[in-house]
Amino acid sequence: MNKLAIAIGVLFLLCAGLTVSMVPDMLSLILVILMCIIIFAGFLFGMVPCLNASDGFKRATGRLRRMKETTAEDRWPMLRENSDLFGNTMLNSMFASYMEHADAQYRAGQIVSNIGDTFNDDTLSLKCWQSLCAQIPGTMTGLGLLGTFLGLILGISGIGFSSVTVALDSVETLLSGIELAFYTSIVGVILSILYNLLHRAVWNIAWRQMGLFVREFHNTMIPTAEEQERIRKNEDMAKILERLDRIPKNDGFRVEGDENVIRRNNEQAVMGSIQEAIARGEFCFYLQPRCRLSSRKIVASEALIRWNRPGIGLLNPGSFMPVIEKNGFIARLDQHIWDSIISMQHQRIEAGLHTVPVSINISCTDILAFDVPDYLSGLLQKYDVPPVYLAIEISEAAYLTGGPTVIEVEKKLRAAGFKVIMDGFDGDFMALETLEASPDEAKLNMTTLKGTVEAAFRCAKEKNMVLTAEHIESMEQLASLRKCGCEEGQGYALYEPMDLDGFYDIAEKNRKKKP
Repeated sequence: MNKLAIAIGVLFLLCAGLTVSMVPDMLSLILVILMCIIIFAGFLFGMVPCLNASDGFKRATGRLRRMKETTAEDRWPMLRENSDLFGNTMLNSMFASYMEHADAQYRAGQIVSNIGDTFNDDTLSLKCWQSLCAQIPGTMTGLGLLGTFLGLILGISGIGFSSVTVALDSVETLLSGIELAFYTSIVGVILSILYNLLHRAVWNIAWRQMGLFVREFHNTMIPTAEEQERIRKNEDMAKILERLDRIPKNDGFRVEGDENVIRRNNEQAVMGSIQEAIARGEFCFYLQPRCRLSSRKIVASEALIRWNRPGIGLLNPGSFMPVIEKNGFIARLDQHIWDSIISMQHQRIEAGLHTVPVSINISCTDILAFDVPDYLSGLLQKYDVPPVYLAIEISEAAYLTGGPTVIEVEKKLRAAGFKVIMDGFDGDFMALETLEASPDEAKLNMTTLKGTVEAAFRCAKEKNMVLTAEHIESMEQLASLRKCGCEEGQGYALYEPMDLDGFYDIAEKNRKKKP
């Protein structure tokens, strides 16, 4: 047990001894002893685990900092072999569960899961009986008030005036009751304030150390989300180049440069491949969870397109979207993906399975190419899916490009029962007013944000506008958003995009979390 825990324990003992030594009667003694027992229970089962966890996080943070002296390649094996990183049985057990899953991802070359899913407010609260301990100050005050009422009742019930002797005895009884009332109420309030201050201090210390550990872990062990995404794109490019170099130039396509731009003289061949890929069902969608920032509980998702190319593997949009958009084929591909998504929602609803709303992206090309509201309404009618299970995301760029046409489509979508979200909002509220757009919600893009998070959410509050966040890539951004009152968001700091099975595995596990 650390020195702070010993100091707090001694302080509680001194307070208990002082209050017991000054009790005026037996009833006061019983109530004060009950208060002291509750205080010590909160100390042992709430504060001590909290302080031990704080020491564990501090120790682990120091070890991670020392690992920075080694090469990046050696750090993960060192971490894997370290079974006592925290010097704390509870934290070591939680970390072992995380490493079992994260190590498999690391070996497979995947993006490693956010350790914040294992070490966060919710898990620390559960391990330290936070919810129960938070009731102790109120219980102390309640016991003090109980003593007050008992004292007043005993004092008043003993009043009599049949004789002078009885009257004098009545006054003595009344004063004794008042003494009981005042003593227990004062002791209850003092113990309540003392416990509340110390418990909050201990919790904040543990919470801060946990935050420092999570940040250090990400800085030391895991590349940033941008770096991991760049690595993934480079791997996609390497796979394409390795296999497509074997294809004759006039029959295939190549990828060149970091932008994954397909050579112009091969675009027709690529378009042929894409049309065949749609027919073969090679295009699919991944779901990126959208969560409550306070609990990481999944409340919705965004569908993101992927190409599962035989012989190459899963390709991100950067590998094929440029040529698709350039040739105006995006509308047909979007229709194919939307049909798959709504069909999936229908199957889950029909099977009685937990079904999370999915948001889809519509481009300015889609809006100009066909009647999007009518098409989507037709799909919902075809599969008998209520609009609540589908949200529509229109990018800020589409609003700027399409102007009145996009605004008209937005109105039709909302009239049809769809939730409309402005995607990629950069925080420019003046431009939003100029567009005369009125989406149900806007997603603040943390990578293109103009100004500060605080200013964006302050302005959104003034305009009574629902503002969430996307591309949350660090714990610092997450903390800043929560501080500003942001309720929901998505990004690699929370969850990466995943296939349908992986998404619902996680959604089911955290389904019982607090909202």
